[in-house]
Amino acid sequence: MLLQWEKFSIHIFSSLGSDIIDKEMMLGIYSAVLTDTGSFRFSNTNQLSHEIAVDAIKMGINISEIYQNIYENSSVSRIKLLGNVIQKLNFDCNGELLWFSLNNDMVKEVDGTNQDFDGFTDFFRGIQGVEIALMLYDLKGKVRLSFRSKGKYKVNNVAKKMGGGGHPFAAAALVDGEFSDVKSTVLGLLSTYINNYDEDTSS
Repeated sequence: MLLQWEKFSIHIFSSLGSDIIDKEMMLGIYSAVLTDTGSFRFSNTNQLSHEIAVDAIKMGINISEIYQNIYENSSVSRIKLLGNVIQKLNFDCNGELLWFSLNNDMVKEVDGTNQDFDGFTDFFRGIQGVEIALMLYDLKGKVRLSFRSKGKYKVNNVAKKMGGGGHPFAAAALVDGEFSDVKSTVLGLLSTYINNYDEDTSS
């Protein structure tokens, strides 16, 4: 399932056609498709995604420069924060579930910003054996949850139970409550889902 901005970009591309779209418009469309498909790696990548990339190249878009600006431009604070989180990763369900926690103090410790942890769940999902990555961000009275799945498990169902939503393999929720209580509930739901998963009957 395509994310909303990519849906909009592809709608514009399909409606207007590449002959009407100028270079500036194509830059925005290509950037949206690149990020929402995870550099054409996610399951929402389709033929049109690649056709947009081909047309972007034909129009003279520097796709290498765009990639570097988006994915190879990490701040020092982001790398420090990533290192701190890596040291405290948690694995459950025989390694299929990975979860980690963050809070404002951890971000301040590295002189970081709220943008520094963007993409952490996607990054940790890439670990061998991990099927679901979960971030729990403690907001003192609320907890921000970010779910990512490689494709075996549909995390939006659990996100909905936590009051959120999203796509089958990328979802989120903002939950009222103390961190320990929210953590216990969401990990319980995910563990039950994974341990009771039946591939033959799941859709």
